Amino acid sequence: MAMSTSTRTRVSEESSVGGSAGSTVADIVDQQGTVVCPAASSMAFVAGMLISSGRTAALVVDEEESLVGAVTENDLLNAFVEGRCWDYPVDAWLRTGKARLRSSLVQMLTVLPSTALLEAAVRLRAQAIGYFASRHLLVRDEDGSLLGILSSLDLALAVCSLGKICDGLVRAIRGQKVGEVMKTRAILPTLPGSATLEQAFGTLMSSKQNCLLIADDKAGVVDVITPRDVLRAFVERIPPSAVARSWLRGTQRSLQPQMVQADTSLADAAAIMAANSIHHLVVMSPGSSDVVIGMLSSSDLAHTLGSTAQIIIFKKMISPVIYKK
Repeated sequence: MAMSTSTRTRVSEESSVGGSAGSTVADIVDQQGTVVCPAASSMAFVAGMLISSGRTAALVVDEEESLVGAVTENDLLNAFVEGRCWDYPVDAWLRTGKARLRSSLVQMLTVLPSTALLEAAVRLRAQAIGYFASRHLLVRDEDGSLLGILSSLDLALAVCSLGKICDGLVRAIRGQKVGEVMKTRAILPTLPGSATLEQAFGTLMSSKQNCLLIADDKAGVVDVITPRDVLRAFVERIPPSAVARSWLRGTQRSLQPQMVQADTSLADAAAIMAANSIHHLVVMSPGSSDVVIGMLSSSDLAHTLGSTAQIIIFKKMISPVIYKK
Protein backbone atom coordinates (compact mmCIF):
# COMPACT_ATOMS: atom_id res chain seq x y z
CA MET A 1 0.00 0.00 0.00
CA ALA A 2 1.83 3.10 -1.22
CA MET A 3 1.64 6.35 0.71
CA SER A 4 2.45 9.01 -1.87
CA THR A 5 4.31 11.74 0.02
CA SER A 6 5.21 13.73 -3.08
CA THR A 7 1.58 13.89 -4.19
CA ARG A 8 0.44 14.96 -0.74
CA THR A 9 2.95 17.80 -0.64
CA ARG A 10 2.14 19.02 -4.13
CA VAL A 11 -1.62 19.13 -3.58
CA SER A 12 -1.26 20.91 -0.25
CA GLU A 13 0.96 23.62 -1.70
CA GLU A 14 -1.40 24.26 -4.60
CA SER A 15 -4.54 24.37 -2.46
CA SER A 16 -3.17 26.67 0.22
CA VAL A 17 -2.70 29.48 -2.28
CA GLY A 18 -6.41 29.95 -2.69
CA GLY A 19 -7.16 30.72 0.95
CA SER A 20 -10.45 29.51 2.44
CA ALA A 21 -12.11 29.26 -0.97
CA GLY A 22 -9.44 26.80 -2.16
CA SER A 23 -9.14 24.74 1.03
CA THR A 24 -9.05 21.01 0.35
CA VAL A 25 -8.98 17.72 2.21
CA ALA A 26 -5.19 17.67 1.72
CA ASP A 27 -4.86 20.67 4.06
CA ILE A 28 -6.09 18.48 6.92
CA VAL A 29 -4.81 15.04 5.95
CA ASP A 30 -1.28 16.40 5.56
CA GLN A 31 -1.29 17.25 9.27
CA GLN A 32 -2.66 13.92 10.51
CA GLY A 33 -0.98 10.59 11.09
CA THR A 34 -2.52 7.38 9.78
CA VAL A 35 -2.76 4.15 11.75
CA VAL A 36 -2.37 1.03 9.61
CA CYS A 37 -2.87 -2.46 11.08
CA PRO A 38 -2.58 -5.97 9.60
CA ALA A 39 -5.88 -7.78 9.13
CA ALA A 40 -4.67 -10.52 11.48
CA SER A 41 -4.38 -8.03 14.38
CA SER A 42 -6.58 -8.41 17.44
CA MET A 43 -9.19 -5.85 18.40
CA ALA A 44 -7.20 -5.09 21.56
CA PHE A 45 -4.10 -4.36 19.46
CA VAL A 46 -6.02 -1.91 17.26
CA ALA A 47 -7.48 -0.24 20.36
CA GLY A 48 -3.97 0.27 21.73
CA MET A 49 -2.79 1.78 18.45
CA LEU A 50 -5.70 4.22 18.41
CA ILE A 51 -5.00 5.29 21.99
CA SER A 52 -1.29 5.86 21.41
CA SER A 53 -1.86 7.76 18.16
CA GLY A 54 -4.87 9.80 19.25
CA ARG A 55 -6.74 8.71 16.11
CA THR A 56 -10.33 7.46 15.86
CA ALA A 57 -9.91 4.89 13.08
CA ALA A 58 -7.28 2.47 11.79
CA LEU A 59 -6.85 1.31 8.21
CA VAL A 60 -6.68 -2.47 7.81
CA VAL A 61 -4.50 -4.16 5.17
CA ASP A 62 -4.05 -7.80 4.16
CA GLU A 63 -0.78 -9.70 3.71
CA GLU A 64 -0.26 -8.04 0.32
CA GLU A 65 -0.79 -4.62 1.94
CA SER A 66 -4.04 -4.08 0.05
CA LEU A 67 -6.70 -2.09 1.88
CA VAL A 68 -9.55 -4.27 3.14
CA GLY A 69 -11.37 -1.73 5.31
CA ALA A 70 -11.03 0.23 8.53
CA VAL A 71 -11.88 -0.17 12.21
CA THR A 72 -13.30 2.79 14.12
CA GLU A 73 -14.00 3.56 17.78
CA ASN A 74 -17.65 2.73 17.19
CA ASP A 75 -16.69 -0.65 15.73
CA LEU A 76 -14.85 -1.44 18.95
CA LEU A 77 -17.85 -0.25 20.97
CA ASN A 78 -20.13 -2.55 18.99
CA ALA A 79 -17.71 -5.47 19.36
CA PHE A 80 -17.46 -4.97 23.14
CA VAL A 81 -21.24 -4.91 23.53
CA GLU A 82 -21.55 -8.09 21.44
CA GLY A 83 -19.09 -9.85 23.73
CA ARG A 84 -16.18 -10.16 21.28
CA CYS A 85 -13.09 -11.11 23.26
CA TRP A 86 -9.92 -9.04 23.40
CA ASP A 87 -8.14 -11.34 20.93
CA TYR A 88 -10.96 -11.32 18.38
CA PRO A 89 -9.34 -10.87 14.91
CA VAL A 90 -9.94 -7.66 13.02
CA ASP A 91 -10.49 -9.45 9.71
CA ALA A 92 -13.22 -11.56 11.34
CA TRP A 93 -14.95 -8.37 12.47
CA LEU A 94 -14.78 -6.90 8.97
CA ARG A 95 -16.42 -10.07 7.63
CA THR A 96 -19.40 -9.75 9.99
CA GLY A 97 -20.77 -6.97 7.80
CA LYS A 98 -21.17 -4.70 10.83
CA ALA A 99 -18.00 -2.64 10.34
CA ARG A 100 -18.60 1.03 9.60
CA LEU A 101 -16.00 1.01 6.83
CA ARG A 102 -15.82 -2.52 5.45
CA SER A 103 -14.31 -3.46 2.09
CA SER A 104 -17.61 -3.20 0.19
CA LEU A 105 -17.90 0.46 1.21
CA VAL A 106 -14.32 1.54 0.53
CA GLN A 107 -15.00 2.98 -2.92
CA MET A 108 -18.18 4.73 -1.82
CA LEU A 109 -16.46 6.42 1.13
CA THR A 110 -13.35 7.58 -0.76
CA VAL A 111 -12.48 11.14 -1.81
CA LEU A 112 -9.58 12.79 -3.61
CA PRO A 113 -7.14 15.04 -1.70
CA SER A 114 -8.26 17.85 -4.01
CA THR A 115 -11.85 17.60 -2.72
CA ALA A 116 -12.96 20.99 -1.41
CA LEU A 117 -13.09 21.18 2.37
CA LEU A 118 -16.62 22.57 2.19
CA GLU A 119 -17.72 19.57 0.13
CA ALA A 120 -16.06 17.15 2.56
CA ALA A 121 -17.83 18.82 5.49
CA VAL A 122 -21.21 18.41 3.79
CA ARG A 123 -20.47 14.81 2.89
CA LEU A 124 -19.35 13.85 6.40
CA ARG A 125 -22.52 15.36 7.82
CA ALA A 126 -24.68 13.43 5.35
CA GLN A 127 -22.86 10.16 6.10
CA ALA A 128 -23.15 10.61 9.87
CA ILE A 129 -26.94 10.87 9.72
CA GLY A 130 -27.41 8.48 6.80
CA TYR A 131 -27.67 4.72 6.36
CA PHE A 132 -23.96 3.98 6.86
CA ALA A 133 -23.55 6.23 9.93
CA SER A 134 -19.90 6.68 8.99
CA ARG A 135 -17.89 9.65 10.24
CA HIS A 136 -14.81 8.90 8.14
CA LEU A 137 -13.62 9.38 4.57
CA LEU A 138 -10.73 7.56 2.92
CA VAL A 139 -8.40 9.84 0.98
CA ARG A 140 -6.74 8.53 -2.19
CA ASP A 141 -5.06 10.35 -5.06
CA GLU A 142 -5.84 9.88 -8.75
CA ASP A 143 -3.58 6.83 -9.16
CA GLY A 144 -5.13 5.07 -6.18
CA SER A 145 -2.34 5.71 -3.66
CA LEU A 146 -3.75 5.87 -0.15
CA LEU A 147 -2.98 9.14 1.62
CA GLY A 148 -4.88 8.69 4.86
CA ILE A 149 -8.26 8.81 6.53
CA LEU A 150 -10.28 11.90 7.44
CA SER A 151 -12.77 11.90 10.30
CA SER A 152 -15.44 14.38 11.27
CA LEU A 153 -13.41 14.96 14.43
CA ASP A 154 -10.37 15.90 12.34
CA LEU A 155 -12.47 18.42 10.46
CA ALA A 156 -13.91 20.02 13.57
CA LEU A 157 -10.61 20.27 15.43
CA ALA A 158 -8.63 21.44 12.42
CA VAL A 159 -10.87 24.35 11.46
CA CYS A 160 -9.33 26.70 14.00
CA SER A 161 -5.79 25.33 13.92
CA LEU A 162 -5.55 25.76 10.14
CA GLY A 163 -6.03 29.52 10.52
CA LYS A 164 -6.62 31.40 7.28
CA ILE A 165 -7.06 28.20 5.30
CA CYS A 166 -10.41 27.63 7.05
CA ASP A 167 -11.15 31.28 7.69
CA GLY A 168 -14.49 31.14 5.85
CA LEU A 169 -15.86 28.40 8.08
CA VAL A 170 -14.44 30.00 11.23
CA ARG A 171 -16.16 33.31 10.43
CA ALA A 172 -19.42 31.50 9.74
CA ILE A 173 -19.53 29.81 13.16
CA ARG A 174 -17.91 32.54 15.25
CA GLY A 175 -21.26 34.11 16.11
CA GLN A 176 -22.74 30.81 17.29
CA LYS A 177 -22.63 29.77 20.93
CA VAL A 178 -22.07 26.37 22.50
CA GLY A 179 -25.58 26.41 23.95
CA GLU A 180 -27.06 26.58 20.44
CA VAL A 181 -25.30 23.43 19.22
CA MET A 182 -24.77 21.22 22.28
CA LYS A 183 -26.83 18.18 23.14
CA THR A 184 -29.00 19.13 26.09
CA ARG A 185 -28.84 17.05 29.23
CA ALA A 186 -32.44 15.96 28.70
CA ILE A 187 -31.57 13.95 25.57
CA LEU A 188 -28.29 12.48 26.81
CA PRO A 189 -28.45 8.96 28.25
CA THR A 190 -27.77 8.95 32.00
CA LEU A 191 -27.06 6.01 34.30
CA PRO A 192 -26.62 5.77 38.08
CA GLY A 193 -23.25 5.27 39.71
CA SER A 194 -23.86 1.53 40.09
CA ALA A 195 -23.96 0.93 36.31
CA THR A 196 -21.56 -1.64 34.87
CA LEU A 197 -19.43 -1.17 31.76
CA GLU A 198 -21.71 -3.59 29.94
CA GLN A 199 -24.72 -1.42 30.78
CA ALA A 200 -22.89 1.82 30.01
CA PHE A 201 -21.49 0.78 26.64
CA GLY A 202 -24.73 -0.97 25.70
CA THR A 203 -26.73 2.17 26.46
CA LEU A 204 -24.21 4.29 24.59
CA MET A 205 -24.60 2.16 21.47
CA SER A 206 -28.38 1.76 21.60
CA SER A 207 -28.91 5.49 22.17
CA LYS A 208 -26.76 6.32 19.11
CA GLN A 209 -25.11 9.12 21.11
CA ASN A 210 -21.38 9.68 21.50
CA CYS A 211 -21.39 10.30 25.25
CA LEU A 212 -23.17 9.07 28.35
CA LEU A 213 -23.45 10.66 31.78
CA ILE A 214 -23.09 8.86 35.09
CA ALA A 215 -24.78 10.90 37.79
CA ASP A 216 -26.79 10.47 40.96
CA ASP A 217 -28.58 13.82 40.86
CA LYS A 218 -30.11 16.20 38.35
CA ALA A 219 -27.48 18.93 38.48
CA GLY A 220 -23.94 17.68 38.89
CA VAL A 221 -22.21 15.24 36.57
CA VAL A 222 -19.74 12.88 38.15
CA ASP A 223 -18.41 10.99 35.15
CA VAL A 224 -18.65 10.94 31.36
CA ILE A 225 -18.29 7.85 29.17
CA THR A 226 -17.52 8.07 25.44
CA PRO A 227 -16.52 5.56 22.73
CA ARG A 228 -12.91 6.47 23.56
CA ASP A 229 -13.31 4.66 26.87
CA VAL A 230 -14.06 1.36 25.17
CA LEU A 231 -10.55 1.47 23.69
CA ARG A 232 -9.08 1.51 27.20
CA ALA A 233 -11.44 -1.26 28.28
CA PHE A 234 -10.13 -3.44 25.43
CA VAL A 235 -6.47 -2.67 26.13
CA GLU A 236 -6.84 -3.18 29.88
CA ARG A 237 -9.05 -6.25 29.33
CA ILE A 238 -11.66 -4.94 31.74
CA PRO A 239 -14.59 -7.35 32.26
CA PRO A 240 -18.04 -6.09 31.24
CA SER A 241 -19.24 -6.61 34.81
CA ALA A 242 -16.87 -3.93 36.18
CA VAL A 243 -18.59 -0.91 37.75
CA ALA A 244 -18.09 1.93 35.28
CA ARG A 245 -17.68 4.69 37.86
CA SER A 246 -15.10 2.79 39.91
CA TRP A 247 -13.08 1.99 36.81
CA LEU A 248 -13.20 5.57 35.55
CA ARG A 249 -12.10 7.02 38.86
CA GLY A 250 -9.48 4.39 39.49
CA THR A 251 -7.68 4.54 36.15
CA GLN A 252 -8.48 7.89 34.58
CA ARG A 253 -8.16 10.52 37.29
CA SER A 254 -6.14 12.70 34.95
CA LEU A 255 -8.86 12.50 32.29
CA GLN A 256 -11.53 14.57 34.00
CA PRO A 257 -13.92 16.24 31.54
CA GLN A 258 -13.21 19.84 30.58
CA MET A 259 -16.01 22.31 31.20
CA VAL A 260 -17.20 25.39 29.30
CA GLN A 261 -20.03 27.86 29.73
CA ALA A 262 -23.03 27.66 27.42
CA ASP A 263 -22.32 31.19 26.14
CA THR A 264 -18.82 30.25 24.93
CA SER A 265 -18.40 30.72 21.16
CA LEU A 266 -18.15 27.60 19.00
CA ALA A 267 -14.82 28.79 17.62
CA ASP A 268 -13.42 29.08 21.16
CA ALA A 269 -14.81 25.65 22.07
CA ALA A 270 -13.12 24.13 19.01
CA ALA A 271 -9.86 25.80 20.02
CA ILE A 272 -10.13 24.31 23.54
CA MET A 273 -10.68 20.84 22.11
CA ALA A 274 -7.75 21.19 19.74
CA ALA A 275 -5.40 22.57 22.41
CA ASN A 276 -6.22 19.74 24.84
CA SER A 277 -6.68 16.93 22.30
CA ILE A 278 -10.15 16.14 23.65
CA HIS A 279 -13.43 15.47 21.89
CA HIS A 280 -16.01 16.37 24.56
CA LEU A 281 -16.78 19.40 26.70
CA VAL A 282 -19.22 19.41 29.61
CA VAL A 283 -21.45 22.47 29.25
CA MET A 284 -22.34 24.48 32.34
CA SER A 285 -25.11 26.99 32.81
CA PRO A 286 -23.81 30.57 32.24
CA GLY A 287 -22.31 31.91 35.44
CA SER A 288 -22.37 28.50 37.13
CA SER A 289 -19.60 26.04 37.90
CA ASP A 290 -21.74 23.14 39.09
CA VAL A 291 -24.96 23.09 37.04
CA VAL A 292 -24.52 20.87 33.99
CA ILE A 293 -26.97 21.54 31.16
CA GLY A 294 -25.48 19.57 28.28
CA MET A 295 -22.50 18.22 26.37
CA LEU A 296 -20.66 19.44 23.28
CA SER A 297 -18.68 16.96 21.19
CA SER A 298 -16.41 17.51 18.22
CA SER A 299 -18.97 15.48 16.25
CA ASP A 300 -21.53 18.17 17.12
CA LEU A 301 -19.07 20.75 15.81
CA ALA A 302 -18.52 18.75 12.63
CA HIS A 303 -22.28 18.46 12.11
CA THR A 304 -22.61 22.24 12.46
CA LEU A 305 -19.70 22.80 10.09
CA GLY A 306 -21.35 20.53 7.54
CA SER A 307 -24.59 22.49 7.76
CA THR A 308 -22.70 25.79 7.54
CA ALA A 309 -20.65 24.57 4.58
CA GLN A 310 -23.84 23.57 2.77
CA ILE A 311 -25.21 27.09 3.22
CA ILE A 312 -21.93 28.64 2.02
CA ILE A 313 -21.92 26.45 -1.09
CA PHE A 314 -25.56 27.34 -1.80
CA LYS A 315 -24.86 31.07 -1.49
CA LYS A 316 -21.89 30.78 -3.83
CA MET A 317 -24.06 29.02 -6.40
CA ILE A 318 -26.98 31.46 -6.40
CA SER A 319 -25.20 34.73 -5.72
CA PRO A 320 -21.43 34.64 -6.24
CA VAL A 321 -21.10 38.42 -6.37
CA ILE A 322 -22.87 38.96 -3.06
CA TYR A 323 -20.92 36.08 -1.48
CA LYS A 324 -17.57 37.62 -2.43
CA LYS A 325 -18.49 40.80 -0.64
